[in-house]
Amino acid sequence: MKVTNWLIIGVMGLIVLFIGVFLVVSYQDKRVMVGPPGTIFEHEDYHPYYKCGVVALVVGLGIFVTSIVGALASAYVEPYLEKWLRRFEGTKPLQSPLQLPPPPVIYCRHCGAENRSDAKFCQKCGKRIAE
Repeated sequence: MKVTNWLIIGVMGLIVLFIGVFLVVSYQDKRVMVGPPGTIFEHEDYHPYYKCGVVALVVGLGIFVTSIVGALASAYVEPYLEKWLRRFEGTKPLQSPLQLPPPPVIYCRHCGAENRSDAKFCQKCGKRIAE
């Protein structure tokens, strides 16, 4: 990916980060009662928007840091990687040292067509292959 694409992603991460900061600052002192009223489960908890703000902070920061790392990799690592890969242009691809034998074949006694050894019927004429 190009550096500009990474920077655009970074700006989106900053927007999410700022939304998280806004929600956390706006709702940090607001508490809500949760749980069934009059029971032992009733308690005071953070406002749901505050919790969303914390999640947005973490996600936005993650996106921003990832985009910075990606931009640095695109700017500084990719040119060296491309230069290193150019050394291999025009070379033959590696071949497997292990050459497997072709699968065993049997021939149809009716038409002479070549079939796999586990075939019950001929692929060409469709007649049953003798065992």
